[in-house]
Amino acid sequence: MKKIASYALFGHHVTHGTRQFYWDHIPALVRAHHNLYPDWELRVHVDSTYHEDRSRLLRAFEAEGLVNIVHCGENTACCRSMLWRMQPAWDTTVDYVVCRDMDSAPCPKDAKTIKQWIESGATLHTVNDNHQHTVVMMGGMVGFKVKPFLEKCPWKTWEEMVNSFNGLELPSGGHDQILMSGKLWSTYYPDVCAHRFAGLPADKTLRACYTSVPEGPLEGLSEQMCREADTLMPYLGASSYEVPRACHIFDTYGKPEIRDRVVKTEKSIA
Repeated sequence: MKKIASYALFGHHVTHGTRQFYWDHIPALVRAHHNLYPDWELRVHVDSTYHEDRSRLLRAFEAEGLVNIVHCGENTACCRSMLWRMQPAWDTTVDYVVCRDMDSAPCPKDAKTIKQWIESGATLHTVNDNHQHTVVMMGGMVGFKVKPFLEKCPWKTWEEMVNSFNGLELPSGGHDQILMSGKLWSTYYPDVCAHRFAGLPADKTLRACYTSVPEGPLEGLSEQMCREADTLMPYLGASSYEVPRACHIFDTYGKPEIRDRVVKTEKSIA
């Protein structure tokens, strides 16, 4: 079974500057991903910033086999570029793909939602965990079961999807979420597993709808690591967190073999 945790990383914009803090989260992202999702590929879709000095660590992690890179075009509009992370949903060799934000920490609570989603058999997965999460599909908190997704997908390719929707060329406005919450939600509803911790009420018409996840540590991980990792963010999808603390948690309480590979890679470019 092929499963992908998919991210988008882009810098230069024709009218806007870069967001350096996304690169700052890479060390913690790699540690967290390989501790929490050992059988998932970590895939990052990038623009030409891949060749810049700030991406040295990303390139080193790629060479070590800790992250797979997909080269995309230049960032012409933020909402369009954020949708790069949906591209694996059109790959028939992939079984599951989740889309997440670079600056939002992978954590045990999120891993538990993904496990419940896969067990439910639903085509779509959505997460709402804040009172402001009032749209049915948040851009960085969604998942797709690829085979049934493609069977009903309104678009044959990713390019067809983005070219069919007006608004993605605008600098902001959440049009990636508007696209998904409109066209995709109506196409697959009620074949959805939703985790609604806050923002939207539970919906019993969905295939599965949860307002909590099981307590306790994840299999193969220490209780302390799981407990502390879940405190990195106030809610799932929160923007930014303490990267040094996250690295410390996963290095100290996570899998030693992951820590050793990551630290060795970091030292190689120091």
